[in-house]
Amino acid sequence: MSKALIIRNLKLLIIGNGGFAYINSANFQGKTYALKCFYNNLHLDSKALNTFICEVAHVFY
Repeated sequence: MSKALIIRNLKLLIIGNGGFAYINSANFQGKTYALKCFYNNLHLDSKALNTFICEVAHVFY
């Protein structure tokens, strides 16, 4: 069963998680988006920060 959170009439479904964030799926204006939400206790060392930067760069290129 999926967990859901509703924020400002936007239903977010938790679809995954990882080392420093969880991933939500949301529908907005007829399109589906994936949203990465960082944990509140986020602390990245330089290796973890570089991993995240590479992950973001991969999405855009």
